[in-house]
Amino acid sequence: MKNLRSYRTQLSAALFCIFSAPLFTQTAAAQTAPQLASDPTLLGPVYAARVTTAQSFLRIFDSSSKDETVTVNILNPTGGPILATWTGTVQANASRQIALSDIEAGATPHLQQSEIPNQYLVSVSANVPGFAQHVVWDVRAAALSVVSGCGARVVSAGRYAINVHTDLIAGYPSTVTVQNSSTADQTAVFDVYDAGTGARVGGYSVPVKAGATTSFTEAKFASDVGFVSLNQYQLNFAVAASFPGSVGHIVTSTATGLPENLTEMCVLPGTSRDGLPSPVLPATSYSYADAKVQMPAYYTDVNAPGSAAGTDNTPTTNPITDAGATLGRVLFYDKRLSVTNTVACASCHQQARGFGDTAKLSNGVAGLTARHTPGLSNPRFYQRGRFFWDERAATLEDQVLQPIQNPVEMGMTLDTLTTKLAATDFYPALFQAAFGSSAVTSDRISLALAQFVRSLSTYHAKYDQVLGGGPGAGGRVLTAQEQQGQALFGGGPNNPNAGRTVGCVRCHQTAAQVLDQPHNTGLDFVTTDVGAGNGRFKAPSLRNVAVRGTYMHDGRFSSLAQVVELYNSGIQANQNLDRILRDPNGNPQRLNMTQVEKDALVAFLGTLTDQTFLSDIRLSDPFTE
Repeated sequence: MKNLRSYRTQLSAALFCIFSAPLFTQTAAAQTAPQLASDPTLLGPVYAARVTTAQSFLRIFDSSSKDETVTVNILNPTGGPILATWTGTVQANASRQIALSDIEAGATPHLQQSEIPNQYLVSVSANVPGFAQHVVWDVRAAALSVVSGCGARVVSAGRYAINVHTDLIAGYPSTVTVQNSSTADQTAVFDVYDAGTGARVGGYSVPVKAGATTSFTEAKFASDVGFVSLNQYQLNFAVAASFPGSVGHIVTSTATGLPENLTEMCVLPGTSRDGLPSPVLPATSYSYADAKVQMPAYYTDVNAPGSAAGTDNTPTTNPITDAGATLGRVLFYDKRLSVTNTVACASCHQQARGFGDTAKLSNGVAGLTARHTPGLSNPRFYQRGRFFWDERAATLEDQVLQPIQNPVEMGMTLDTLTTKLAATDFYPALFQAAFGSSAVTSDRISLALAQFVRSLSTYHAKYDQVLGGGPGAGGRVLTAQEQQGQALFGGGPNNPNAGRTVGCVRCHQTAAQVLDQPHNTGLDFVTTDVGAGNGRFKAPSLRNVAVRGTYMHDGRFSSLAQVVELYNSGIQANQNLDRILRDPNGNPQRLNMTQVEKDALVAFLGTLTDQTFLSDIRLSDPFTE
């Protein structure tokens, strides 16, 4: 076991606590509390600081990468409306401890002391992954108690789970206790995870007699499962049990004999067992399979005018299915695929940008990407079937795994990733639906991601409507400027009188505007990036090109006007310049377009923008719905 980051608890070394709170069943008070629309984490009962010698605090942890707002509602445990609400901010990846007396004083509407019950419930809601606790400091006993009292989270029928965070420090032996309050002997099953990476590091089963409490020490756990103890480590113990009771993690000072409890952190709404967000998916899957998605004929019929069907790179071994693309969508947007839980495929491939990125270079877990992020409109339509600017991936199935393993981009190993995903509440069921078993493998991750990426076909643009292949054609026509731009691009089936053309269609072919092969386009006189060889690069489909905002493999251009000017007057005499961009004398082409013509060409490229595609819920982030 490698040395892991130590768990940074907010408890002072001088504070110790005694804990007793049911984790598998809700308290009676919680069951009678009003149900809020946001379904928040419910902590209670909370005892008002003024009626005891104890001081009450809320401790809230934000495990996201940005500061977040938290809302605390004060409720009467006997029911009724919310008494008052307090709103505050918790900093990114940090915790905040707030005295209940401060929350009472700052709540809206302001409550008089006489209006605050002697005991009340507190609900914590936040659109953030993290945890919440209620802690009480007893001044007389000099002890801190964690009395969160939050209800268990159902993982599957009859099984519940909580997170137990463990920090082994020299001189503080660690013990996990399990109470069985039922009338039958039971077994509690622990899955143990590296809380830094989410990787499962072992499992443990503990028999518990009826009406009794059992415990195991960190040393016994380490011995039984072959785990090598270190002075500092961080683990998550997720316990599953079908019986009422409680679980605790106690760290006892060998010097004083006093116990400190580090057990329960109530998972905030929208989070999984690992403290990260869970996807929100429809009860009935969205449609992705070709049989259910009606694409225009020029995407499906090789005989249709302008057909792209012959360029389809979908393998017979991995057709798009509803369940497979659904899983792929979740994987595409899940930051768990990065070693830091901060970067997803969608962090760089953003839907609103045609699944591209406006940044010149994109941010990964360990710096900037080597090249600009290409858009992903129509990725299934490229006859060569190769991916990346330099075509180093032979197939899409190969390509989707490479950024995950790239040390700069996402920094994951596939073994760690499969273990990490298998440990979540939701992935096993998604893999079961897609592949017939819940096994999480890198091959299946590859297949599902490829299915989702190939589902990114775009055909609702104004251009499609004019061709009659898209919904709502309704006699729509291109403007005179757009028609001139189409003619310059290379004509089209609805514009037979093309007139002057500058031949863009020689490379950007079919009605899907997909590239034929990599080209050296004379960006530089001397090649500085060999790309696919001799400075050649594959370019993505021109669909939705106008919303990308940054262009070329190195992101050097920030407007389509600059791109057009390159081909008009800026091509360099690179020794490997593609012959299609040379004049009859072998020199770089000069198109000599007027400003009117250049503007018209940019206007035509704007007709390839598909607003339906850019906001399609089927293709959107399932973690924010």
